[in-house]
Amino acid sequence: MALVQHCSCRVCAVCMQGGWRNMGRCKLALEVSGYRPITLLPKVKVPVLFAAATKDDLCPIEGVKAALNVTPNGQLVTVDTRHFQVYSGEPFEYLTGKYTEFFRSAAGLPAQMKVAAAETQTK
Repeated sequence: MALVQHCSCRVCAVCMQGGWRNMGRCKLALEVSGYRPITLLPKVKVPVLFAAATKDDLCPIEGVKAALNVTPNGQLVTVDTRHFQVYSGEPFEYLTGKYTEFFRSAAGLPAQMKVAAAETQTK
């Protein structure tokens, strides 16, 4: 466990906080330093959709393309914008449509949902 019982003196700073030292952050830092999700992608068997903004400085498209290249059933959709601009307006609408198409396809459903015409009643 990440938490360690301290000395119970009730005087030191650790004991004044309930007698526990939080070692969770130390463990997390050690584990995260070796975490490389791209190494697991070749083992992914399900369809994967990568979305990337071509002008993204936070998550450059080159990294997304590297992930795509090692993913057996990967697809890439791009928008010509910056990182945070994909969360509103036209880029958001475009990506939402692409996500919907992808999920419907992965589920074996037709690309478009058929919507029955609503019957209107007048009095």
